[in-house]
Amino acid sequence: MEYIINFFQSVLGLKARQGWIFFISGGVIAALCLLAPAPYNFDNGWLTVSSAVCIFGATILVVSLGSVIYSSLVEFKDRLTKSRALEAKSRQLAENSVRNLKVLNDHERVCLAFILKKGKQRFNASSRLNDTTRLVEKGIIRYDDPKSRDIFAVTESVWEMREQLIDDLPDIRMDLRDAPWVR
Repeated sequence: MEYIINFFQSVLGLKARQGWIFFISGGVIAALCLLAPAPYNFDNGWLTVSSAVCIFGATILVVSLGSVIYSSLVEFKDRLTKSRALEAKSRQLAENSVRNLKVLNDHERVCLAFILKKGKQRFNASSRLNDTTRLVEKGIIRYDDPKSRDIFAVTESVWEMREQLIDDLPDIRMDLRDAPWVR
């Protein structure tokens, strides 16, 4: 299909605009041939040529319409494939972050407990600290602001499990002025 469309549009240089011109002009001449009064009758050759021009214009229009439909379908298929790939990747990242909760060391567990008990999904911390960097590497938190490497957010899959995790994570004092990673 693509080869036919490319042949008509690039080799012959025919576009929908030329199709409309051929179709309308051939149709008008054919109508004049058929509706002309007796003294002004056209030769049958004119009717044949104008009909052929009208059919040729209609063919160009059909091929152009096919081109538009085909390219729209290809774009839709590409968008759908990309969307499915992104969904699969985000689903895999969410699963990995939940699985990585089981491999946290004690200090990372204390930091995560502090973050979750504060009750704010988005928080500020230094990206130069090992605990936040390790939590990012494990997919439990992520950088939330592309311009700043000091603003983090707990991933959605972990945040949804917040209540359960607070019960499972170590008990820490919430009257701390600073987060555990500041010490």
